[in-house]
Amino acid sequence: MRKFFLPSLCNNCDNPICLTNCPVKATWKREDGIVVVDPHRCIGCKYCMASCPYDVRSINPLKRIVQKCEFCRHRVDAGIEPACVETCLGRARIFGNMLDPKSEIAQLLATLPTQVIKPDLGTFPQVFYIEGDLDAMNPMKGWKGEE
Repeated sequence: MRKFFLPSLCNNCDNPICLTNCPVKATWKREDGIVVVDPHRCIGCKYCMASCPYDVRSINPLKRIVQKCEFCRHRVDAGIEPACVETCLGRARIFGNMLDPKSEIAQLLATLPTQVIKPDLGTFPQVFYIEGDLDAMNPMKGWKGEE
Protein backbone atom coordinates (compact mmCIF):
# COMPACT_ATOMS: atom_id res chain seq x y z
CA MET A 1 0.00 0.00 0.00
CA ARG A 2 1.27 3.45 -0.92
CA LYS A 3 0.45 6.62 0.98
CA PHE A 4 0.29 10.10 -0.45
CA PHE A 5 0.46 13.31 1.52
CA LEU A 6 -1.00 16.39 -0.04
CA PRO A 7 -1.06 19.61 1.95
CA SER A 8 -4.44 21.27 2.14
CA LEU A 9 -3.80 24.95 1.67
CA CYS A 10 -5.17 27.83 -0.31
CA ASN A 11 -3.81 27.77 -3.84
CA ASN A 12 -3.77 31.60 -3.95
CA CYS A 13 -5.18 31.48 -7.44
CA ASP A 14 -4.38 34.11 -10.01
CA ASN A 15 -8.10 34.07 -10.90
CA PRO A 16 -9.77 33.19 -7.56
CA ILE A 17 -13.43 32.20 -7.81
CA CYS A 18 -13.84 32.86 -4.07
CA LEU A 19 -12.99 36.52 -4.60
CA THR A 20 -15.72 37.08 -7.17
CA ASN A 21 -18.33 35.18 -5.13
CA CYS A 22 -17.90 37.10 -1.86
CA PRO A 23 -20.95 39.39 -1.58
CA VAL A 24 -19.28 41.78 0.90
CA LYS A 25 -15.82 41.83 -0.72
CA ALA A 26 -14.21 40.33 2.39
CA THR A 27 -11.94 38.21 0.20
CA TRP A 28 -9.33 40.08 -1.78
CA LYS A 29 -5.95 39.52 -3.42
CA ARG A 30 -2.86 41.41 -2.37
CA GLU A 31 -0.37 42.78 -4.89
CA ASP A 32 1.95 39.89 -4.09
CA GLY A 33 -0.80 37.39 -5.02
CA ILE A 34 -1.77 36.22 -1.54
CA VAL A 35 -5.55 35.83 -1.25
CA VAL A 36 -6.78 37.02 2.15
CA VAL A 37 -9.99 37.27 4.14
CA ASP A 38 -10.77 40.51 5.95
CA PRO A 39 -12.14 39.34 9.34
CA HIS A 40 -13.90 42.67 9.84
CA ARG A 41 -15.88 42.39 6.60
CA CYS A 42 -16.63 38.65 6.54
CA ILE A 43 -20.23 37.83 7.51
CA GLY A 44 -19.76 34.05 7.48
CA CYS A 45 -22.16 33.46 4.57
CA LYS A 46 -19.92 30.63 3.25
CA TYR A 47 -20.29 31.62 -0.43
CA CYS A 48 -16.50 31.54 -0.75
CA MET A 49 -16.39 28.12 0.87
CA ALA A 50 -18.97 26.75 -1.54
CA SER A 51 -17.16 28.17 -4.55
CA CYS A 52 -13.60 27.15 -3.60
CA PRO A 53 -12.74 24.15 -5.78
CA TYR A 54 -9.93 23.19 -3.40
CA ASP A 55 -12.11 22.94 -0.28
CA VAL A 56 -9.56 24.77 1.87
CA ARG A 57 -11.72 27.28 3.72
CA SER A 58 -13.33 26.70 7.07
CA ILE A 59 -15.49 28.53 9.57
CA ASN A 60 -13.81 29.74 12.74
CA PRO A 61 -16.15 28.27 15.39
CA LEU A 62 -15.64 31.15 17.81
CA LYS A 63 -15.78 34.11 15.44
CA ARG A 64 -18.15 32.44 12.93
CA ILE A 65 -16.22 33.84 9.99
CA VAL A 66 -14.32 32.16 7.21
CA GLN A 67 -10.62 31.50 7.56
CA LYS A 68 -7.95 30.02 5.32
CA CYS A 69 -4.21 29.75 4.90
CA GLU A 70 -2.79 33.17 4.08
CA PHE A 71 0.85 32.07 3.94
CA CYS A 72 1.33 33.69 7.36
CA ARG A 73 1.06 37.11 5.74
CA HIS A 74 2.24 38.83 8.92
CA ARG A 75 5.50 36.88 8.62
CA VAL A 76 5.79 37.53 4.87
CA ASP A 77 5.26 41.26 5.52
CA ALA A 78 8.15 41.11 8.00
CA GLY A 79 10.41 39.37 5.44
CA ILE A 80 10.12 35.96 7.12
CA GLU A 81 9.01 32.75 5.42
CA PRO A 82 5.64 31.24 6.34
CA ALA A 83 5.85 29.02 9.43
CA CYS A 84 5.14 25.83 7.47
CA VAL A 85 8.11 26.55 5.19
CA GLU A 86 10.46 27.46 8.02
CA THR A 87 9.63 24.40 10.11
CA CYS A 88 9.57 21.77 7.34
CA LEU A 89 12.60 19.66 8.14
CA GLY A 90 12.55 17.93 4.76
CA ARG A 91 12.47 21.23 2.87
CA ALA A 92 9.42 19.98 1.00
CA ARG A 93 8.03 23.52 0.84
CA ILE A 94 9.61 26.44 -0.96
CA PHE A 95 8.22 29.97 -0.81
CA GLY A 96 9.29 33.05 -2.67
CA ASN A 97 8.82 35.48 -5.50
CA MET A 98 8.26 33.53 -8.72
CA LEU A 99 8.84 36.69 -10.75
CA ASP A 100 12.40 37.09 -9.44
CA PRO A 101 14.53 34.87 -11.71
CA LYS A 102 17.21 34.64 -9.00
CA SER A 103 14.82 33.27 -6.37
CA GLU A 104 14.96 29.60 -5.47
CA ILE A 105 11.32 29.06 -6.38
CA ALA A 106 11.70 30.65 -9.83
CA GLN A 107 14.76 28.52 -10.55
CA LEU A 108 12.98 25.32 -9.48
CA LEU A 109 9.90 26.13 -11.56
CA ALA A 110 12.11 26.84 -14.58
CA THR A 111 14.02 23.57 -14.36
CA LEU A 112 11.68 20.92 -12.93
CA PRO A 113 8.32 19.56 -14.09
CA THR A 114 5.45 20.83 -11.94
CA GLN A 115 1.74 20.21 -11.54
CA VAL A 116 -1.11 22.21 -10.05
CA ILE A 117 -4.32 20.87 -8.58
CA LYS A 118 -7.35 21.04 -10.91
CA PRO A 119 -5.64 22.95 -13.72
CA ASP A 120 -8.73 22.73 -15.95
CA LEU A 121 -10.83 25.10 -13.81
CA GLY A 122 -9.26 28.34 -15.03
CA THR A 123 -8.37 29.55 -11.54
CA PHE A 124 -4.64 29.42 -12.29
CA PRO A 125 -3.49 28.13 -8.90
CA GLN A 126 -0.16 29.47 -7.69
CA VAL A 127 0.82 26.46 -5.56
CA PHE A 128 2.99 24.12 -7.59
CA TYR A 129 3.86 20.49 -6.90
CA ILE A 130 7.24 19.47 -8.27
CA GLU A 131 6.86 16.19 -10.15
CA GLY A 132 3.35 15.88 -8.72
CA ASP A 133 1.30 12.77 -9.46
CA LEU A 134 -1.94 14.06 -10.98
CA ASP A 135 -3.81 10.84 -10.20
CA ALA A 136 -2.88 11.07 -6.52
CA MET A 137 -3.74 14.78 -6.48
CA ASN A 138 -7.23 14.27 -7.90
CA PRO A 139 -9.73 12.90 -5.37
CA MET A 140 -12.27 12.36 -8.16
CA LYS A 141 -10.06 9.66 -9.70
CA GLY A 142 -11.11 7.28 -6.93
CA TRP A 143 -7.61 6.09 -6.01
CA LYS A 144 -8.01 3.09 -3.74
CA GLY A 145 -4.44 2.63 -2.54
CA GLU A 146 -3.54 -0.08 -5.01
CA GLU A 147 -0.08 -0.19 -6.50
